[in-house]
Amino acid sequence: MIKHCEYWERWIRGNGEFEYKQSILGILLGKWMLHRTLKNEKPLAKNIPTSEPFVVREKSGDLEASKQQ
Repeated sequence: MIKHCEYWERWIRGNGEFEYKQSILGILLGKWMLHRTLKNEKPLAKNIPTSEPFVVREKSGDLEASKQQ
């Protein structure tokens, strides 16, 4: 989970090398879904799908080293 959050933070700050590919469904429904998601101050829902660049494929890691970064 920490690695996933690190990916997200690097993406937001522009510090990562991510490819931005938008699917056809995203092109068609993207603005509507974005407006629907951000129109109020409610937090994001649980169990929503993760975008492909943020999926962590590693099975092991050092939690203490990640906390100190």
